[in-house]
Amino acid sequence: ARTASCPMLLSCTLTAFAAASPRAPPLLRGLLRGTPLASPSERNGEDADYPWLFRGRLWFRPAVVRSPPAGALPDGVRALSLFGWSIGGVVALEYDESPVGPYLEYVSMGALVSKRGTVGQWGSRLYVSNAEAERACVRVWGVPATAAAIEFEEGGGALCVERPPESAAAPQIEVSGWSSARSAAEGAPARGGLPVLWTPT
Repeated sequence: ARTASCPMLLSCTLTAFAAASPRAPPLLRGLLRGTPLASPSERNGEDADYPWLFRGRLWFRPAVVRSPPAGALPDGVRALSLFGWSIGGVVALEYDESPVGPYLEYVSMGALVSKRGTVGQWGSRLYVSNAEAERACVRVWGVPATAAAIEFEEGGGALCVERPPESAAAPQIEVSGWSSARSAAEGAPARGGLPVLWTPT
């Protein structure tokens, strides 16, 4: 079923660096405490402080959602809500470069949350487009993921979720208007972007 399109909060190219080193900033070290590390072959980052590098583009479609029930969030994470409602939505990502090569990702955002004094969003479900990315999410970052049939259609005008994941056994996801997430032609040299320091916990 087609879901209603809503105003775009963020659509951009992105370069994300995932931190894991003891020399990372103290806040990031605290967030990453207990995160399993990748083997050297999976570390494609530019230095030891941020050993994982992702390049691609993303689209964030915000939505007002019901605050998750007690016990649904990981330990130490608190939902930020007002009268039982929070900010969630959808994040769609296309990685041209990652520790496991190109792949697509779709995240159902369940709430705005806080942890150790920081504010972020909790991804309640994470879907990736191949089994290698699914395994890496669990083995490298300790984040559960589900392999799904994900398709980002270039055409279709404005960005829109045409088919959200509905089947737990064989999820199918379709996003249209993906050309709107590009700032240049496919394959063009990267010029600028949004650097993101990403923490998997």
